[in-house]
Amino acid sequence: MQHLDWVRFAIFSPDGRYVASGGDDKVVRIWDAKTGDPVQTLEGHTGFVCCGAYSSDGMRLVSGSWDNTLRLWDTSNGLPIGEAKTGHERRVSAVTFSPDDLLIASSSSDKTIRLWDGLTGMSMGQPMTGHEVPVSTVEFSPDGKLLASGGWDCVVRLWDAQTGCSVRAPLEEHASVIISIIFSPDGNHLFSAGRNGAIHCWNTSSFTSVGNPLVGHRGRIDSITISPDGKRIISGGRDSSIRMWDCQDFLSDVDFTSMSCGIRTVEKLPAQIPNDGWIRTVSDELLLWVPSEYRGAVCDITKHCISREEDKRSVRIVWDKICRGEDWTSIFVS
Repeated sequence: MQHLDWVRFAIFSPDGRYVASGGDDKVVRIWDAKTGDPVQTLEGHTGFVCCGAYSSDGMRLVSGSWDNTLRLWDTSNGLPIGEAKTGHERRVSAVTFSPDDLLIASSSSDKTIRLWDGLTGMSMGQPMTGHEVPVSTVEFSPDGKLLASGGWDCVVRLWDAQTGCSVRAPLEEHASVIISIIFSPDGNHLFSAGRNGAIHCWNTSSFTSVGNPLVGHRGRIDSITISPDGKRIISGGRDSSIRMWDCQDFLSDVDFTSMSCGIRTVEKLPAQIPNDGWIRTVSDELLLWVPSEYRGAVCDITKHCISREEDKRSVRIVWDKICRGEDWTSIFVS
């Protein structure tokens, strides 16, 4: 199963019989998922094809490209449905069908999100604006009422899928560009991942973060997906690894307000670790000494992670296991 250049996405059809993929050879290719044999080649894009999505019945496929367009395809014959869908002013970064297949949402480097008719591909309404930088990803909630988007401004935004209006203030826990987002199958949680290698969880009723971010990738996460039962998350990163996570890991949170050292989640420490290596509490008490090789890192106590982009390493601080006393060496683990 080979393209002539980089492959940028690969997805199963809803019935699992086919795989659709797209890449820098500017075509969408359909393969038999059992044998790997080529089935169709969908031609029309003039730029890299970077994203795609099937309708729930598998009869339509939408693709997005660096040529600033979307294309809608009839999978029964491999023919385009109408002309290229124009409206975005820069490359398309993500496309997705609504659960009822009546809408398509797309995100773009032009800082907008657009809605399209899921049957004809015709543009619907005005572009959604709010992100101040390129938008990387967009996703419908399972009930089709919400749209979630993430971008280079390091925030998750939520939109009313019918009106295109923002439904609340942006979620701002991320410390880096957001690359991928996905809802849990029941719609109760939203997961987001980004360039710093952390996965965050959000409660979609209270719109608050849940637990600690999951840290393990050494560098950017390009893609996340969730199992149909909602119990496992799979992530793929530029550290050449695929990781599996238990969603219960998000729930192992720590009550910071009860700690005697006085850390409060509503306040953050300085963005950089001081030159002397000491992390201090909000009342300026000494809390934790960081060895010199980790001091070139961003330190945000509310995210429970010290990351170091230079060598793609990260250190997670497990606050409920931290020791206090004179023998500081007993708590240092490389």
